[in-house]
Amino acid sequence: MKTLIICESIHNGDTRKIVEAMVNDLNVVVKRPAEVDAVRLREYDLTGFGSGLHNGKLHPHLLKLAQNMSMVGKAAFVFSTSSIPWSQVKHDQLKKLLVLKGFRVMGDFNCKGWNTYGRKRHSEGE
Repeated sequence: MKTLIICESIHNGDTRKIVEAMVNDLNVVVKRPAEVDAVRLREYDLTGFGSGLHNGKLHPHLLKLAQNMSMVGKAAFVFSTSSIPWSQVKHDQLKKLLVLKGFRVMGDFNCKGWNTYGRKRHSEGE
């Protein structure tokens, strides 16, 4: 099975760490959304879409990419990292868009990520 994981990992790199753990022993191609040619996606049997959550949402680059593709019958999954509890994670927008574009969404998951937003930073000596 030929697999592609499309990942946008910006803040702490937590999402990229999850991808590296998933592909450690597998033959998987990993790309950022900007590196993906929507036409060449047809070469893959399974495509994963993942990012950290920003304000409770997946990265907009994933949504933009999904809007520009059509993959009838191809399998996909969605994943994210965040500091919010899994019960509050919403992948619905991307999952619905992928289904509209012809993907079979096989599932989704979230892993705990490190949140440094909102923390007061101090310089040494304070």
